[in-house]
Amino acid sequence: MEQLSLIKNSVKKDTNKATVGIIVYTAIMTVVVLVHAIVATVIQIIKDPKSFLNPDGEAFESFVGRLAESALSTIIGVAAGVLFLSLFFKKHHLFKRIFVSSKRMSLTGFLELMCVFLGIQFVFSILVSVTETLLNCLGLTSLAGIETATGTSSTVSMFMYISFIAPIVEELVFRGFILRKLEPHGKVFAIAVSSILFGFMHMNIYQNIFGVLIGFILGYTAIEYGIKWAIALHMINNFVFGELFNKLTATLSDETQSIILLAVELVLFLGAILITVLKRAKIKAYITENRITDNKLKHAFTTVSIIIYLIVCVLFSFLGISKI
Repeated sequence: MEQLSLIKNSVKKDTNKATVGIIVYTAIMTVVVLVHAIVATVIQIIKDPKSFLNPDGEAFESFVGRLAESALSTIIGVAAGVLFLSLFFKKHHLFKRIFVSSKRMSLTGFLELMCVFLGIQFVFSILVSVTETLLNCLGLTSLAGIETATGTSSTVSMFMYISFIAPIVEELVFRGFILRKLEPHGKVFAIAVSSILFGFMHMNIYQNIFGVLIGFILGYTAIEYGIKWAIALHMINNFVFGELFNKLTATLSDETQSIILLAVELVLFLGAILITVLKRAKIKAYITENRITDNKLKHAFTTVSIIIYLIVCVLFSFLGISKI
């Protein structure tokens, strides 16, 4: 009993540490973005108060558009957040462990992981379609959430952030600091908890689920083969599906784009299913070898900080739903 109590306390302590780190990281990023928006707004009002203070005017709409399309404040915010986490986890020496790998990645292995990772996009597309249909039946829509989840960049700063900076930062945070902090309690435990924290961090009903699913692939990749491969997968996803595809098909109709994208996603999904079936024995052995014991998930998700974090994330997620 004493041993189980020690395990419980240790799991709760480390989960709390990880979750508090994510909460503060998110708060820092949000504050930086808000401060930049406020300062930029004040400067704009001083420059042209008459036209700007008219919310129906072109000056106001143009300013809001430029502010939304720029990622400079977000880049500064995430950089400040990563610096905080580096200091927050400094005494745990996590930064050194972030780049550790236990296996050598082969080209075949990477392509298989990439196929499974990108194949999840098909599940995401079906989820979006089904959910939007159900919401429409209730007189609601989630178009705002869909646009946030599938939108592409219109500025250089946003393109750089979505395609390269976000994948690096998010992997350092979730598959770096958080995953390695929880790893002593078991690999599968660390992958599961970090994936859920990562998914819900997006505060979007679609990205929450999608983030959790890809989090398992990214977590496994990082913990076994090294974080650089997780970053590579994340970049390929954001760049290919988030940016490159839309740029290449920009001249086509929305319907044609959707058909092409769905066809590509379906092929990757079928490939992911095939790989999973062929590798099922290894997957089962891995889960069995690194299985979660001693009610660790229960202890983790009854920690006050993670309960608060998940509730807040869910509440913000529903802000993307509105009346038609």
